[in-house]
Amino acid sequence: MTGRSKAERRDVAQLLVHEIHKDLFQGVRDDVARQQGSAPTETTLAELVRDREWLFENDNYHVDATHLQSIVRFAIILDDAESLRMAIDLTEYGRRLGPAYQYPGRAPFEDTYPQHALFFQALLGERVDEAVAHFKQAAEDAMDDQDATPIEVYLSLLHRLGRVGEAIDETARLLPPGRRMSDLAPSLQEMAQSSGEYDRLMKVSRDRNDLLGFAAGLLSKKS
Repeated sequence: MTGRSKAERRDVAQLLVHEIHKDLFQGVRDDVARQQGSAPTETTLAELVRDREWLFENDNYHVDATHLQSIVRFAIILDDAESLRMAIDLTEYGRRLGPAYQYPGRAPFEDTYPQHALFFQALLGERVDEAVAHFKQAAEDAMDDQDATPIEVYLSLLHRLGRVGEAIDETARLLPPGRRMSDLAPSLQEMAQSSGEYDRLMKVSRDRNDLLGFAAGLLSKKS
């Protein structure tokens, strides 16, 4: 997906989540029916695996674990509630896999399934304070690292929660001018444009000696 727009990547992530969720739900449902002798009545993957630890005995699995982890990681770009619910369902399955299939993740998602679930739930208005605290700490821990992903995840979360002013302030605090970033988190200019926070953008740009950012804020405010 290198070089693709965020919208294109989001479309692909949605397709992948929906397809793997459909296949995994059917596979688990069939396994439950076979072992119980009757079709289960649960309607979500999380409900199917809850209290059925025997589904995962002897390192049993119903989907390639590397594919599952990759798709869950890719899903952080999703923004529609239906897909986010499916992604949470996938994490509920993934966290029950045996130790051999619990591959280490990358910051800020070292514990792949629980921490992705926390991110997805926050976007749906659940466990918001817990998520902000967790990803803020991960961002602060990464301030001296070359990899800015934990910072971008935190800033993206704030922005997507509608806490744009806070996201602008935290960008200024956590990222020095010129630090290279991907497009996971919006730029200061994009944040200001989405919220009308041009005065805050101008203040941050002035404090950072960012003349271009200040001029962009001033022009946008006057337009």
